[in-house]
Amino acid sequence: MTRLVKEWTKTTEEAYGVRGKKGREGEVVVISKLRSLGIKVEDCESDVSMQLAGIYIVIVSPNGVRTTVDIKSNINSRGYFYIDKNWKCCTSDLVDKIIHINVEKKQFVMYDVSEAKEQIEFGANILIKYHWDAIPPFATKYTSR
Repeated sequence: MTRLVKEWTKTTEEAYGVRGKKGREGEVVVISKLRSLGIKVEDCESDVSMQLAGIYIVIVSPNGVRTTVDIKSNINSRGYFYIDKNWKCCTSDLVDKIIHINVEKKQFVMYDVSEAKEQIEFGANILIKYHWDAIPPFATKYTSR
């Protein structure tokens, strides 16, 4: 996504417009679902350094282990989503997990970036396409109702 303004903004909607709003809605759904499961989640929306690193939430385990998460609101209405090897989260070691979400259906898929890198043969393809009913073997599905 391309920022609409150069200066830092407090919300992703101010920075990215409609796409930023949809992304934020996905983050809110994920945070709500994980918290309902008793998982401690830190929301990084207003943390400049975390946002610039592509980290939108941090999951904190009971023993204090912090897991960084990038959230992609890219599961479409037919259930398809993709993984792009050029995403910052796929090319750096800053992000531990990725979540793909369909905001309207409140369905999301979560997986470890390191496991995905081991199991996906990107080759010359940049985009790897999956479907909600046939997710990669390294991913877990969640539905928030």
